[in-house]
Amino acid sequence: MNIIQTILNRNELRARPPVLLDIGASGEVYGPWKEIAPYSICIAFDPDSREMKHLTENTSPFKELYIRDSVVIPGKEKTADFYLTASPFCSSTLKPDTEKTAHWIIGPRFEVEKRVTRKAENINDVLSEIKLDRIDWFKTDSQGTDLSLFQSIGSLAYTVMVADFEPGIIDAYHGEDKAWQVLRYMEKMPFWMTTMRVMGVRRLKNEIKKSLSASENRALSTATSEAPGWIEMSFVNEMTDKSFTIREYLLMWIFATLKRQDGFALEIAERGSALFNDPLFQELAAESKKLVNQRYRYNRVAGKILRVLHTTKKMLKGILQQ
Repeated sequence: MNIIQTILNRNELRARPPVLLDIGASGEVYGPWKEIAPYSICIAFDPDSREMKHLTENTSPFKELYIRDSVVIPGKEKTADFYLTASPFCSSTLKPDTEKTAHWIIGPRFEVEKRVTRKAENINDVLSEIKLDRIDWFKTDSQGTDLSLFQSIGSLAYTVMVADFEPGIIDAYHGEDKAWQVLRYMEKMPFWMTTMRVMGVRRLKNEIKKSLSASENRALSTATSEAPGWIEMSFVNEMTDKSFTIREYLLMWIFATLKRQDGFALEIAERGSALFNDPLFQELAAESKKLVNQRYRYNRVAGKILRVLHTTKKMLKGILQQ
């Protein structure tokens, strides 16, 4: 049993397992959750079932899984319009701005195939129904409403330990929450940003794309520069609230470690040791230091391999140009 499993088997976590909220659960199980899934409760929202085959309550990797095929909204309405797009990853409660997306190579993904009316649910109401009083890891890719949904949970947002968003930079939906709005809001919250991964998209108008040959399209789809399209961003709670218990400190050490934020994990271990006088925190501090050294050695080896590959590539290029 590794140290993460040891923590998750503690009475504090067995009595109150980690609660993971996944809004827009299309695709595979979220990578950082795979190790903790057997010990966690997951609430998964996605009204577009075309890419939800990986999650079923009978074959779930989670301790408990609640699949909601309803639309999650910030308000209290019982139904909501939902736009099913050519790509299930672009379906949204917001109407796609196809006039704007037509300028981008991914534009066809946003074409609306059908507008349907779906059952709508509010996050707090769902938590109350399931009899849960917390969200430990808030992950949303709602296609335009990430910030509104986070704000909708009210004071509960202050006790969320990790919050992951995927807001847009380019115009994709009417009335969407953009990346700059998420940044402005989270700056006032007791969180610090651990990840900002800018995802690229190529500018190519649909009408022009259709007029090009297959080979020209392949070239434009790979050789042209990408523009910033949307951002994968993650925020971690600073843990300054005095209401956090030993459970949250142990869980935050796991979350920080899964995010490869070993410096913060070490800080949490030291703060936890001072607050709770539990010898496990000294073990966690030692583990964080060990992980730092392991990652350093790995990065040195990986760096050497990359330099060799780069040199080999330059040599081959020189030979081919002769």
